[in-house]
Amino acid sequence: MKSCPGIGVKAAEWLISQNPVLLGSDNWPVEVAPNPDPQISLPVHQIALVVNGVHLLENLKLDELVAKNVQEFAFIMTRSKSGAPQARPYRPSRCVESRLLSWEVARADAVFE
Repeated sequence: MKSCPGIGVKAAEWLISQNPVLLGSDNWPVEVAPNPDPQISLPVHQIALVVNGVHLLENLKLDELVAKNVQEFAFIMTRSKSGAPQARPYRPSRCVESRLLSWEVARADAVFE
């Protein structure tokens, strides 16, 4: 893939000002790629991870939540015990509160690295 949509520096700065622990997206870089300024490589990664300690989670499967117009949900993520610490696969799950106030737990379709 030569290019990918994503957030820019100003959007990242605003999101980080909301004090998140993690930013996630349904694309591979989270940010726009390639960066409009060819002199800067992955500025959102640098701002989020290096400067602010905010983790990035890429390639999330969000289409089902969008189709159901889900606005809020609990997000649970567990880490695999195998692999190098920086490249371990994750198993995200989401818990969506139903109209009956019970919880539906759905496991993600893929393992994310």
